[in-house]
Amino acid sequence: SSPQSKTKILNLAGKTDIPLLAGLIKKAKTVIGTESFVSHLSASIGIPTVIIANGIADINQWRPVRRGRVEVVKNPVECSPCYLSKGCETMDCIKVLPITVIEKLRELL
Repeated sequence: SSPQSKTKILNLAGKTDIPLLAGLIKKAKTVIGTESFVSHLSASIGIPTVIIANGIADINQWRPVRRGRVEVVKNPVECSPCYLSKGCETMDCIKVLPITVIEKLRELL
């Protein structure tokens, strides 16, 4: 069997409520997500979390408090943070290489 067949990745966007989401996160080995409620929740529970920063706001101002179990990935573009509520047309700030996310995840494990 291929390594991909053993991978357990769940995309539950729009499919859970907060109590169910918290229960699922408690059982997770890791969480990879954008700068959002889910990332803050997983960090507060103590789950190793990789956050893909969107570049709209300053991640250092809004990142979860538990820094020891949280790694942030961002694309350092000149226009970030832009503070545009809906971002821009290209959203270059969120375009990160998957290998960068994997490397940060390995640092946590």
